[in-house]
Amino acid sequence: MKNLEINNVGLYCRTAQANKNDIENQEKALKEYCNQNGLKVVEVYADNGYSGLNFDRPAFQKMLKDIEDKKINIVITTDLARIGRDTKEAMSYTNEYFVSKNVKYINLN
Repeated sequence: MKNLEINNVGLYCRTAQANKNDIENQEKALKEYCNQNGLKVVEVYADNGYSGLNFDRPAFQKMLKDIEDKKINIVITTDLARIGRDTKEAMSYTNEYFVSKNVKYINLN
């Protein structure tokens, strides 16, 4: 991957019940982490009101496209459940797909 020394971060937030405060709290925690660690946030992807059992969520799909386009090379979430509630499928993204695309995954919890 080109520009490996550059950390272009995508922050991913999700709640199953539409909850603006929860999304904002996730985003705030993720941005604080990035500020403390000198990471450049390129985009915040937020699926508010989407089940974690469905991986066909608009912001999640946009994040995957941005990974394909090499716009981001780090994905950060507050916890694995933000990626998805099906642990096996969520881990296939974090341990297989992201790795195959040279994308680092950070889970704050």
